[in-house]
Amino acid sequence: MKILFVLSEYLPESGGGIISYYGGILPGLVEAGHEIHVLVTRADRVDLGDCEIGGVRVSYLKSDFLRKATSGFGRYRVGYPTFWAFLPAAWAACEQTRHGEGFDLIETTDFSLLFAPWVVAADAPPVNVSLHGSCGQLEWYEHPSRRTMDADLLRLVERAALSSARAVQTNSDANAGFWSDLTHRDIRVLLPAFPVSEQAVVRSRPHADGVVIGRLQIWKGPHVLCRALEAVPEARVHWIGRDVADETGRPISQTLRKQYPRIFGTSLVHREGVSHAEVLREIAEASFLCVPSTWDVFNLTVVEAMALGTTVICSRQAGASMLIRHEENGFLFDSEKPSELAECIKRVLSLTETERTKLTDKARSTVSQRMDHDRLRDERIDYYKTVRASAVPKLDDEWLRAALAPREAGNERSEILRAFTVNELIAATARQMVDGIKRRLSPPLKS
Repeated sequence: MKILFVLSEYLPESGGGIISYYGGILPGLVEAGHEIHVLVTRADRVDLGDCEIGGVRVSYLKSDFLRKATSGFGRYRVGYPTFWAFLPAAWAACEQTRHGEGFDLIETTDFSLLFAPWVVAADAPPVNVSLHGSCGQLEWYEHPSRRTMDADLLRLVERAALSSARAVQTNSDANAGFWSDLTHRDIRVLLPAFPVSEQAVVRSRPHADGVVIGRLQIWKGPHVLCRALEAVPEARVHWIGRDVADETGRPISQTLRKQYPRIFGTSLVHREGVSHAEVLREIAEASFLCVPSTWDVFNLTVVEAMALGTTVICSRQAGASMLIRHEENGFLFDSEKPSELAECIKRVLSLTETERTKLTDKARSTVSQRMDHDRLRDERIDYYKTVRASAVPKLDDEWLRAALAPREAGNERSEILRAFTVNELIAATARQMVDGIKRRLSPPLKS
């Protein structure tokens, strides 16, 4: 088959979950004899030259297509930042590939609304939408106390679009259940088929250091871990990942340091700028890997830790918890109960070497059986063939098409401005002028 993957990011970049997922899967499809193309839509990668990575043909969005598509979404410029940020790139990708002409199958994601043109275009090839964490889900869990019209409309559009898409698939039972309940359709679960190292790692553990791998953000559960560590003073955990702003605009690290002054920076140490190779070494040498997420579609670090022989403590709210059998090949806890996490940490730290080895051997066996690369690759290929051959007609939703498709610019901006009084407009203009002057007068940042 000749398959096009329309993605927000891909190799040779690093750091994102989309990259990790597809960077492990796509070379295997090439090895199986399929022609695999990737179109990357990242704004900072526009107009880059084509390349080939592991047999995968990678191309990038062209600025001409992006510029033309942007002009069709002026109605979302004010008040709808997610639609304004992502719809132009999604449609530019569709137009650049001539609506997928010449491909047997298109796969894209829920993230960045890349599904938008493909679920409403009448002339596209069969399309599979892979669910990795939609913009609506991320907004819901990242900003639980902030509800905007943009986010509310976003979730309604996502539900309608994924209800009408030809094929929808995800990588965990939890996320499949979430979307099945919303869309009233079956969601296929395909575990990520990527090579994982099962080499035994000889390590010494002179201390109780554990590790968390992932961005420091609210739904990854740093506050859950801080509260648990208050009850386990002998434990120390390294959190490796980029610092993300919270709802106030401040880095999460600042908020945690203020809320948990005795924990953050001592019992919980944050680090950034660590390469993937070093991350794997950190996992292999850690006493345990912790996943304290309050929500997570999957979390690939669970698989990496299990394969490397490191004990895993995983939140039941993370999709990868489907691989864990409590106290048999890892430990599970409810992220709403930090005391459960504290007990798990205490239990792991008290394991004898014999107990630890027995548990991690079972974890390796789980990875070997459930994450077998060749079997999962073949299962995915069979699924793609089924999607391609499916005679299920795509639902024709004119309302959805009107919401997601570009159209000629009208007088949307004028209509928006009419909603404000003259005094409000004058005040807003003054604020803009003052902010602009401050930016011009501010001294440059020191390197």
